[in-house]
Amino acid sequence: MGVTYAEITLINVVDKALARRGIIREDEIRKITLSALVDSGANTLVINKRIQDALGLTADGKKNVRTADGSIHFVPTVLSVEVRFQDRFTSCEAFVSENGPDCLLGAIPIEGLDVVIDLNNQKLIPNPEHPDGPLYLMM
Repeated sequence: MGVTYAEITLINVVDKALARRGIIREDEIRKITLSALVDSGANTLVINKRIQDALGLTADGKKNVRTADGSIHFVPTVLSVEVRFQDRFTSCEAFVSENGPDCLLGAIPIEGLDVVIDLNNQKLIPNPEHPDGPLYLMM
């Protein structure tokens, strides 16, 4: 089994709200497109400090996390990052990591995007059961 990466776009949700209100222009919304390591064993989105700064995201708090090597760290969190993959999008919190990959896409945004990991081809794909867009459960 190999490693899977996906090209995603991260967007500052606060900037989007400010643009909707006419406080900033659409072209002032901070966003970044990058290659993310896809890891369904991680809980949520993980970004590094450089990406946090590029998006202008303010730390909202800190949470304990266990990393792949088994160690526990107290890391900053940022709220409401929009994640876009192809024609799908979702919003989630992100952990800010001082080391590790630039960006790691975990289970919560994977579920929110309604995408699956195609292990045979080592890529992220829209859920074949919902090809016309995500289907969310509300039960």
